[in-house]
Amino acid sequence: MLGTGACRVGGNASVCGLAFGSRREEFGAPRSVAICAAGRGSVASTPPLRGRSTAPPLPPRASRKGASAPRRREEAEEEEDLYEEEDESAASADDDEDFDFDPEHASPRLFLDSADVGEWERWQGTGLICGVTTNPTILRRDGVRCNLSSLAELADRALELGIPELQLQAWGPTPEALARCAAQLQELGLHVVVKLPCTEAGLAAAAQLAEEGAAFTLTGAYAAEQAVVAAAAGASYLAPYLGRMDDADGRGMEALVAMRDALEWFPEPRPELLVASVRSAAQVAALAAGGFGTMTLAPRVLEELCSQPLTEAAAAQFEADAAANA
Repeated sequence: MLGTGACRVGGNASVCGLAFGSRREEFGAPRSVAICAAGRGSVASTPPLRGRSTAPPLPPRASRKGASAPRRREEAEEEEDLYEEEDESAASADDDEDFDFDPEHASPRLFLDSADVGEWERWQGTGLICGVTTNPTILRRDGVRCNLSSLAELADRALELGIPELQLQAWGPTPEALARCAAQLQELGLHVVVKLPCTEAGLAAAAQLAEEGAAFTLTGAYAAEQAVVAAAAGASYLAPYLGRMDDADGRGMEALVAMRDALEWFPEPRPELLVASVRSAAQVAALAAGGFGTMTLAPRVLEELCSQPLTEAAAAQFEADAAANA
């Protein structure tokens, strides 16, 4: 079977850590979560990851550096003119180092929000998706039974297709049943990330996963305080619902920024925002412009991203000219 690993593509363009396995009992290694930017490359071993942010870091706030920059300027004024240019260059270099921008972490991570294996095959072939997310509502919509046997088949199919990460949501009428379901889903493979609601019952189930070092997603987030809860629980991801937040008060993007601000000062590893309920290509662009690069998209949104009419017309013209000039 496939093993855990990480691939680095194009030097600094993307990073992909894969965690594969068909059943947990076949592996003695700890679980890890797949960190992927839709890339391919050579495989090397990597330690388990609980989650990492891939959005560009926010510009540093003044409180991080205190009065060091003003002090440098005062000292430069006391120096002779001969040294002023050198001091300015040094200050510029310090500022660049302080921002600490890593191009790898700017790569978008797009998940496919679907339980339709046909859609998995289609979009995995484009190289765009980093994994697949599902929940009981999506299972029902796509005609997949919400039981352990059906989800085991999905987990195996994901491995066959080379999908590095499959997120499956636990369910149960009681906290005990929810925790039991989460444990069973965890056993389906090292590439499976269990999703749990960001509720008291979900957190109790998540605590058991956290004790084992397993990756998990807290889902159904609507407020910044839930980001604090997710960080305290040791979640790999927190999944806020952009479209539904917009439906509630029209301030979905503001809520996302508040969640990111709440997480910013916690040490790594901290939860990664996995934005869900994204309803259009325009929202995808707005999220990217706002520094939110990890999101899960329905097939129709991926279609919209890849079907710009003017681009299609240009491609058709190229084909016509190629045929006429063979």
